Amino acid sequence: MRLDRAEGREQQSHRPVQIVPDLQARHGRKVDTLPPDILEEVMARLVPIFE
Repeated sequence: MRLDRAEGREQQSHRPVQIVPDLQARHGRKVDTLPPDILEEVMARLVPIFE
């Protein structure tokens, strides 16, 4: 949000905030937006690697 000094009120920014280190990743899905069943399968495969 930003403060509109002329009117003294807060306004929403029209520009979405995206923190994307890789420009190609912008079109990918975030891990936290994966369906739960897929996320569980991914975690099940990753856990043994780090044990």
